Amino acid sequence: MAPAAGRMYDGSSSGAKQRGPSPIFQNSEPGGIVTNRPLLQIEVSSTDQGATVITCHGEIDAHNVGELSEAIGWSITSDLRQLRIDLTHVQFIESSGLACLLLASASCQEHGAKLELIPSQPAQRILELIQDPRDGSLPTPLHT
Repeated sequence: MAPAAGRMYDGSSSGAKQRGPSPIFQNSEPGGIVTNRPLLQIEVSSTDQGATVITCHGEIDAHNVGELSEAIGWSITSDLRQLRIDLTHVQFIESSGLACLLLASASCQEHGAKLELIPSQPAQRILELIQDPRDGSLPTPLHT
């Protein structure tokens, strides 16, 4: 079942409230270098047509991919028909984010649901490396 109307994923397994905007935080890198790194913002909603939509803002990397993985896991239910992952506001995605999307694809296949990815230009470049050129589908991971 798609998330109930008004029920928003908040980064916890309860998914009880809408998550507010995430700030830029200062991250102290090894050697004392301070960098500004945007947090990943994730919103989960549903459309009138019954699709569950995960919208991401920011960067997807090894430090925050667990948030995306949790949102996907929360969204996949026994009666899910379509999962849409909107990456149009993602400026950067690395291999752990790609692995997360591959696992989402496999999970959707297992549940008989369609996965739709809406990539940003940076995400599109990495997805083109692994998508089937005939239909744009993602390969099934070897290990799930």
